[in-house]
Amino acid sequence: MKVGILLLSQDDYYVDEEGDLPPRPNFDKELLLALCKGQGCLGSRKTLEGLPRSLKDTAYCYELVDDYDVNLGIKTLYTQPPHMLIVVRSDSYLYAGKLFDIENRFIEKFRSENLELWFHI
Repeated sequence: MKVGILLLSQDDYYVDEEGDLPPRPNFDKELLLALCKGQGCLGSRKTLEGLPRSLKDTAYCYELVDDYDVNLGIKTLYTQPPHMLIVVRSDSYLYAGKLFDIENRFIEKFRSENLELWFHI
């Protein structure tokens, strides 16, 4: 099963008007490392360049592949959607920026305080 992971604000923005990510919950980086360790990870060049060194050292990162385990990028979530998307929710609202159109692409199956599971339509 192909999996994606995405950090979103409470109002579904993935970056603000300055291009900054919403604040991450404390567990986000640890979850990302655990999910990606030893896996083939897909993302755009910009996404892959922005990954922490600790992730790059433990995962296989690819820009253009059809066969991947974990999808890390916004662009690749649109072009090569995973079966399941893990959404990590920031506690913050951004109110403006770049919005991810999640409800027209995925169906929500589970929600907790800062973690959601969505399946591709």
